[in-house]
Amino acid sequence: FFLMIRRPPRSTLFPYTTLFRSGGQLLAAALLASETVGTKLAAGVITAVFVNFNLDPHIIPGFGAQPPYLDPSYWIGAALVAILVLGGCNAANLLDGLDGLASGVTGVITVGFLFISTALAMGLYAPGGAYSPFINDPVRMVMSLAMLGAILGFLPYNFNPANIFLGDAGSLLLGYLSVTMILLFAEKGDPTLVMAGLIVFAVPILDTSLAIVRRKIRGQPLFSPDNQHLHHQLIRAGLSIKQAVFVLYGIALAFAIVGSSMIFLRLRFVGPIFLIIFSFIAVTAYKIGHRQYLAQQADEENEPASQAEN
Repeated sequence: FFLMIRRPPRSTLFPYTTLFRSGGQLLAAALLASETVGTKLAAGVITAVFVNFNLDPHIIPGFGAQPPYLDPSYWIGAALVAILVLGGCNAANLLDGLDGLASGVTGVITVGFLFISTALAMGLYAPGGAYSPFINDPVRMVMSLAMLGAILGFLPYNFNPANIFLGDAGSLLLGYLSVTMILLFAEKGDPTLVMAGLIVFAVPILDTSLAIVRRKIRGQPLFSPDNQHLHHQLIRAGLSIKQAVFVLYGIALAFAIVGSSMIFLRLRFVGPIFLIIFSFIAVTAYKIGHRQYLAQQADEENEPASQAEN
């Protein structure tokens, strides 16, 4: 875990690289998988798919075997854990572009996690009647409260104008803890709860997805920096730093409400609402960003001609 969040000194023989950081994140994911945190997600998905087609998942050799390392679904689950850790850590890191943005958005996300955790502990989860696989289980509540307390203690000093900053260590840690919370919802193999957690975490996912698509279309390296993130677009639209941050807080709150509603409503009702909001923001942000990019390219092309005339 130390490898995941620490930036090695540039003067050492081991310079800070994306490969080094990704290796640390994979190590952190392996530690989660070794404790079977989130590895039951694959078994839950496989079971749901097989039951939907009136099939017995135990026709898969070794399915449900003990110890879990003999179960093929464990290794599929471990791969999913690695993907979620890599994606979540880097999504939180990419979001850290304005004072108070990543910490505040993660605070709103944590409130959504806390609501879901409290409802589960109280037995309010009702996909098919009053039921909860985590009734009287405070683990998720305690972790949510710990995260929220740490963020609320940090945010006043990180808000614009900031006195202290997250840096890579802080943003990666927030992403890692958020993904761990989502994976803890998978302890009983219920993919619906994981989906609820991912919806709550939608703002970092949205910003990172747009960055990947944008850079892929333009032929740029995936890890190359640019100024087309959501917060950059809001600033160029005329908003101040504080206003842009509050807008993204509001979007994060909307996704947190939608994700938390899956405790009481089925995916068939929540899914379309989420897709409409997510798609609208994604398409709008991409179109605005692409227009701004073309305008920047035109300005750069006209600049040499202007200098030559002068």
